[in-house]
Amino acid sequence: MRCVLASLPERNEGSALLGLMYLKEYAMRDPQIPESVEINIVEFNKGYQIDDVVWKVCRTNPDVVGFSCYVWNIEDTLKACRIIKKLMPEVRIMLGGPEVSYRAETYMREIPEIDIIVRGEGEETFRELIKHFVSGNPKLQRIKGISFRREGRIFHNADRPPIRKLDLIPSPYPFIEDGVSAVVIETSRGCPFRCRYCVWGGMCHNVRYFSVERVRTELQKAFEANAKKVVIYDSVFNINNTRMRKLAASVEQIVNEQTNLVIEAKAEFVSKEQIKLFRKMNVTFVETGLQAVNPETLKNIGRNLNHERFSRGLKLLNDYGINNDVDVILGLPGDNFFTFRKSLEFVLRHKGSNALVHYFVNLPGTWLYENSRRVGIVSMDHAPYRVLSTSSFGMDEIKKAQLMVKSMMAENPSVRVFNKNEFFVHY
Repeated sequence: MRCVLASLPERNEGSALLGLMYLKEYAMRDPQIPESVEINIVEFNKGYQIDDVVWKVCRTNPDVVGFSCYVWNIEDTLKACRIIKKLMPEVRIMLGGPEVSYRAETYMREIPEIDIIVRGEGEETFRELIKHFVSGNPKLQRIKGISFRREGRIFHNADRPPIRKLDLIPSPYPFIEDGVSAVVIETSRGCPFRCRYCVWGGMCHNVRYFSVERVRTELQKAFEANAKKVVIYDSVFNINNTRMRKLAASVEQIVNEQTNLVIEAKAEFVSKEQIKLFRKMNVTFVETGLQAVNPETLKNIGRNLNHERFSRGLKLLNDYGINNDVDVILGLPGDNFFTFRKSLEFVLRHKGSNALVHYFVNLPGTWLYENSRRVGIVSMDHAPYRVLSTSSFGMDEIKKAQLMVKSMMAENPSVRVFNKNEFFVHY
């Protein structure tokens, strides 16, 4: 039995392969899955063409094809699925990832080429599906966390609870190629916060951690391979001082100063002690979320902001030479042109910090998506779900704000946008 896994890349830097590597390693460690099963991961460059996707997927004559789906790749993924099904009518097509997890009914109903959707975390579900494809057991109706099609009907099984002990998932890095430009290492799953625009906390409120020993082992492989950069996947890397101390002590002696660590952190939590820990681990870049400064906007999106502590955190990062981007979102409910501008001005008052502007996308699975009418959001009803207007931020003002950002970028290198090709497209 042959299975091909793929994920079409984001239009900017990032890796969608980590999740696929987890799926493969977790399944192949099961002694009940025979060695004759082949699971191949197909990788694509940013300039891919749909016909290349189809050819690479189909050339090994797979029995099962799985795609990871995100807001940035769902349209091209569905195009590829339709063509693959025409060429190979008997192949079983599975989709997973956040984009389809929250809209399983819609995609199953509208796209007949989809056979199965994996909802939520996929490792255990994928393992059971592989066993089903090989032996017929477990039966599809007994596999938690899937939606599937049978005899023209769509079925949605019960949700699967998250994996509690993350170290049960084998490392996706048996080795790391020497000199690789970037390695992505996941250190936790879930988020303790409840930001209403974000699916990260919505997928799992309880934060679960990979052990310090597991993280150390993967970091050591990256250091030994002279990786240029390690991107840490952790919703708030600096939320737990005790864990940070243990991790810093564990890796301090093996750090490669040529390998830069990139983290996401909460600026309000940054202290002199944390700065010392960052430096022990060679953290050279921090991304932190401001999003907005307007109190009404913050209330609408479920966030709090302590201006003084946030500023103190940025000052510490800048004083100690740690590069940082501060996220600001354009188009949030409660904001308008002038309050959005105040958010940018707040960031730019901190010399050394960069304002990274994101266009608000109203993602399925979030509180704001489910309550769009209540808070006055009008957004696209399909990916990428860009906001069109809100009750406080009209279409003309949003366009005006886009032009302001464009003008600021031309004059100030500290102002950048996330995904430039998409940011300035209003519809």
